[in-house]
Amino acid sequence: MTIYNEDDAQRLAGFGASVTGAVGSDASLDLTRDALVAAGADVDADTEPAQLELGKALEHEHPDYVVTAQKWRKYLDLYASNDIYRFIFRHLREVDVSWKARVERGYFYNYVKSVVDLFAAFLFHAPIDRDPGSQDEEFEIFYKDSDLSGTLWPMFMLEACTFALVEGHVGILVDAPRVPEGGFQSEEERKEADARPYVTLVHALQILDWEIDQFGNFIWVKLEVFRPMDRSWDETAEKIKRHFVVWTRERWDEYVLEQQGDTGDSIGKWVAGDEHDLGVVPLVIVRVDKDPTHVWFGQSAVTDIADINIGILNWSSLGDEEIYERCLNLLAMERGEGDAPIEITHHNVLEYEPGTNKPEYLQPGATPLSLIMQWIKEAREEIKRLAKLNISAGLGDVRQASSGIAKAFAFLETNQTLTAKAQGLEQVEIKVHRLLSRWMEEPFDGSIAYPREFGVEDFLTLFQEMDMARSSLTSETAIKESEKKLTRKLFARDTTKLRKKIEREIDSADTKMPSVKQAFGMIPPGFQKGDSEPGETEGDEDTGSESEESPPNRPEGEKATAAGKAG
Repeated sequence: MTIYNEDDAQRLAGFGASVTGAVGSDASLDLTRDALVAAGADVDADTEPAQLELGKALEHEHPDYVVTAQKWRKYLDLYASNDIYRFIFRHLREVDVSWKARVERGYFYNYVKSVVDLFAAFLFHAPIDRDPGSQDEEFEIFYKDSDLSGTLWPMFMLEACTFALVEGHVGILVDAPRVPEGGFQSEEERKEADARPYVTLVHALQILDWEIDQFGNFIWVKLEVFRPMDRSWDETAEKIKRHFVVWTRERWDEYVLEQQGDTGDSIGKWVAGDEHDLGVVPLVIVRVDKDPTHVWFGQSAVTDIADINIGILNWSSLGDEEIYERCLNLLAMERGEGDAPIEITHHNVLEYEPGTNKPEYLQPGATPLSLIMQWIKEAREEIKRLAKLNISAGLGDVRQASSGIAKAFAFLETNQTLTAKAQGLEQVEIKVHRLLSRWMEEPFDGSIAYPREFGVEDFLTLFQEMDMARSSLTSETAIKESEKKLTRKLFARDTTKLRKKIEREIDSADTKMPSVKQAFGMIPPGFQKGDSEPGETEGDEDTGSESEESPPNRPEGEKATAAGKAG
């Protein structure tokens, strides 16, 4: 029984129609094969009523999705410059023909894409420390091909981060191929078949419906996925089909929704499904900023600047119209006695009678265009301020002089913004690695560490810092950590295995630098402090103190005084 005193069969009757009517986010909807059968539905039947009801259930979208989907589409279209000119609005005093001509001449300064790409570039320009732990062999294969399409894991994460910045959030589905009947006979056979866990990027618009528990974890989720049509080049495309996958904590089920050509209704069919032992829904939400109004939604990085960019698009279009109209100024002159038209070109001369007003061109004023350009300039500055990317990010005006304190504050603000986003991505990677390990039936004992500093450093400065550390620091640990910092920068794009080997060599190496005599071979290797240098005898060793022997002819009293001073 549920908290509404209705059992599962009653709750699922009619594919989501609650007996008590307590259906807010369609939380009663359960599209697993077992649940549908328990509710009395024949998922394999070709009867039209059952398929129509299943089709309606598949088409259902969460109320939160319905409210927010239009905003996600707008952000995606702005980032990709897709159908952007639908955002050019018609002026109240503008005729339809002029507006359409202005739209055709439109162009777009895409600041949304610039800000998002700049954020992503900063977040991933520094090396990320990925330690797979005891499963390093399996994870090294995964890092080279994370989605079974040849995508490197760092590139996959960069793409996921980019679209999370645009849409607010995306999902990473951690899946595994189906095991063949009878399973694999050996580990070699599994590796030859490349049967291993992989990831799939799921956009916000694909996460149609869901239900979560009190802690914000998914109980089930419905995703719309892409499936190939499986046809040859000489076959026409089939009627429109939509594919859905429903994941729960115990199993997954795939459905197809087909549109009927005669009636326009959509019918649903169960395609495939199976159980899994993960105990969780293997969907990790990637969000660099949390939406304060929702349990698990993310907030887009372009929320504040998207509409400003649309404003710049419209102002640019109006400015283009001003320039376009000025190219052909209007000639004003007195009407003549005859009705014959006068054609003015660069081949003839316009004459007028003495004493009459000479013809003049009507020229539009410069005020509207100047106002438009000023608004565009201020809007650009506001975008940079809202994005918190200014001097330290290279977006400031290079002609504008800034003090060192101003630059320090600008860098601090940008660095804090990037650090917060990096920590969110770090948690995402840890969750993905844990799910991958669950598919492998092994615990994840590794670690993921994103950088906490995003300043621009050159290698020469790092070399100088390491050299100073060797000459001035007394702590061997501090010296070795300084060298590790340099090597992480130098070998940022190399494999984790190589970087770990280098760090082990640093840990086992001697941090003491050779002296000048040792460097030039004047002192043999292994020379210790206190040993006699080559060519010296014990008597030749300079102790650096005054000799206790008194000089000749010194009086007895002076000898005693000298001895007392030496003591």
